[in-house]
Amino acid sequence: PFRHGERIGFSYLVSQKYTGESAAVKVLRESKIVEFNVEVATHKRLVPAHIKGKPPSYYIIAGFVFSAISVPYLRSE
Repeated sequence: PFRHGERIGFSYLVSQKYTGESAAVKVLRESKIVEFNVEVATHKRLVPAHIKGKPPSYYIIAGFVFSAISVPYLRSE
């Protein structure tokens, strides 16, 4: 379906697989091509989408404010 040598976005390739399927991957490592299969799984969010209606917890130490990160907080900055 693609022309020879045409670039394809990685996100497009990933979107063609379902959770639990395996994907063949080729990696260039130490000037050698290494092939292996990986199982596609859902990712765990490193930043929570919401803090579930609770106010964010924070610490103030020596004038620094340490707060839990969340997606709404990142978008506000």
